[in-house]
Amino acid sequence: MSTTNKPRLRLTIDAGWDEEDDVSESSYATNSSLDCKNIDGQGYVKLPKTGTEMKGPNKSGFAPIWGFEMVPMSNCLKNHQQCSKHINTNYRPTRLVEIVNSTTVRVVEHLDAKACPAYASFSHCWGQAKTLKLLQTNKVELQNGIEIATLPASYKEALDVMVGFGIKFIWIDSLCIIQDSKDDWRAEAATMCDVYRNSLLNISACAAAENSELSFQNRDTGTIRPMEVFPKWRGIKNERFLVTNTDIWMQEVEESPLYRRSWVLQEARLSTRNLCLTRNQLWWGCRGGTFCETWPDGLPNDMDNAKGRERSSASGQTFAHFMWCSLVEKYTTCGMTVLSDRMIAIAGLATAYHEDFAGDEYIAGMWRSQLPQSLCWVAGPDEMVPMKYRTTEYRAPSWSWASVEGGVYFHHTRYGPDGNHPTSVCDVLDIKLSKVGPSPYGEVTGGFLRLRAPLVEVEVGDEALRFQGADGGFHLIPGTAEDLDQERWNFDQYTSVVLDEYTSYIEAMISHISAPAIDLSKSVEFNAAKRVTRVAEQWTKADGRLFCAPIIEWNSPEGSEGAGIVLVLPNSGPVGCYQRVGSFRWKGEKVQSHLHSLKLREFNII
Repeated sequence: MSTTNKPRLRLTIDAGWDEEDDVSESSYATNSSLDCKNIDGQGYVKLPKTGTEMKGPNKSGFAPIWGFEMVPMSNCLKNHQQCSKHINTNYRPTRLVEIVNSTTVRVVEHLDAKACPAYASFSHCWGQAKTLKLLQTNKVELQNGIEIATLPASYKEALDVMVGFGIKFIWIDSLCIIQDSKDDWRAEAATMCDVYRNSLLNISACAAAENSELSFQNRDTGTIRPMEVFPKWRGIKNERFLVTNTDIWMQEVEESPLYRRSWVLQEARLSTRNLCLTRNQLWWGCRGGTFCETWPDGLPNDMDNAKGRERSSASGQTFAHFMWCSLVEKYTTCGMTVLSDRMIAIAGLATAYHEDFAGDEYIAGMWRSQLPQSLCWVAGPDEMVPMKYRTTEYRAPSWSWASVEGGVYFHHTRYGPDGNHPTSVCDVLDIKLSKVGPSPYGEVTGGFLRLRAPLVEVEVGDEALRFQGADGGFHLIPGTAEDLDQERWNFDQYTSVVLDEYTSYIEAMISHISAPAIDLSKSVEFNAAKRVTRVAEQWTKADGRLFCAPIIEWNSPEGSEGAGIVLVLPNSGPVGCYQRVGSFRWKGEKVQSHLHSLKLREFNII
């Protein structure tokens, strides 16, 4: 290739307007033209190497690997008291996988700290690939030994990492829980908090969508380190800048196949130390900070998501309660292969958080001290996953976010410090739950909540509430946006309804469980009840009557606002028992005045 025809790389950097610094009223740019090197046969440019060369794992054996991850690990073990104090060094899981030699591992049981100095844990995606599982029929066989060559690729990759750290034992769910024993699965699932929190290190196979894949593969190390530039802008002091991706954590870790799994949320949050194997590089996280090959000394503060956890909640909740709502929001957007795992897959986090909630009570995914405010979670469709629904198999009471499959949000926890903390307009009188086993964090088979709250029959249309009037008809509140046919968000008076369930075509649905024989004074079991579902547009009084119950209100700079829940009293359900089917928001003194005129009633929600 001649010099004259040699491709060139043009880097254009804009000095955008900064309102705070008031640098300039317009943008100026600098162009830096560099000769491209290492052009392959197809004309693609390979950028010059920068930073330390890092090699991938030795896939043929157990030679020490990489090198980067050893630095933060060593520093953490020596200097991070905040990490070490959270680990019970005497705890060992019921079963572990032991590396016997370079070709063999085995399943071992009931080791003590002397026989097992430390162990690692493993977060991975099962996927569709065939996975070796511990079963009642092969338990003895796996205890005698497993050839490493027969293990899935992601397992072998984790073993490589272990040997690099000098760790001999690892906890892998498919090999440490008897997969065809419901009793063993429930018993071990209840220990997830201890398993992950007390492991020396959690290895996360972030980039592998299933066990047959490797996470850490070939990559170009020249693209990992930030690029240094020395731009020359008019009116701005010449300085050294780093060109980097500010969303690097989100793109490489949070949006990886592994972090789209519901189970991994608690695995990552419970683990004291996390080594993430992403497609592009290694990541290390502990209570001392977040590190990667791009930023080996730690992510800059404005790029480190973990720093956000240091902010206190502005909603009047404790910080831990605020964080719980944020975790639930994240958790409900993640994928779940077995839908009935919804409660148990977050039980470990609930166990850990309960330590921060002195005297509080865990109630089907929520906390007693945060009721009734937490009843106002919002489901509704979103662009990525429009479908939301309640599963045929009973999972939780309708008033719990865990009853809905799909993302939920707690917008009412986000308000600022300007005197606008939500206040309750109702009282929780009683709660009863039926659970599987003694753990308060496990599977729920039934339950009800008794409220004293304003309650009135309504009709729902065009995402607005119509209230029953003295004439028996249903009417919009005069002077509201919906009454005047105005856009709600540009108006200071409105009601807005979001139902809990939607089809993939964003058609609103209403469902309820039909169990007319159940008497709440004798039983709260609903796991065998039948679920009836209707498209909302086809819902009639023959199916049941709709009601609304205001729950909280607050003062914002725009005026009075509030939130509540939409209920159904189905004709085929338990007598006198309401079921949640949606939520609503309201704004304005006219709506507030109407809601304050409603009579208080006592009623049960199942």
